[in-house]
Amino acid sequence: YVNAGAEYLEIAFYGFDPLTGRITDYLGYYDYAYNVGPGFYEFPVWDGTVNDHRLPPGLYVIVAYAEYKGRSDLVAYLFEII
Repeated sequence: YVNAGAEYLEIAFYGFDPLTGRITDYLGYYDYAYNVGPGFYEFPVWDGTVNDHRLPPGLYVIVAYAEYKGRSDLVAYLFEII
């Protein structure tokens, strides 16, 4: 959900180290969009790949990043591929 819309919106993936509880390497972006209107925005269904490489089983962090009128915001979620 993009409350006021966004000039730029990106979904990116990062590695996660369960031993340290830290986000690790940037793996790449899934998709991005420009000039997104307010409300719900749906990216295409994810096929399990990042930059044309299938992610192996493990823990990952997905990040949604948005920019609007000089401000930015992000939200991150931990998920597991089994």
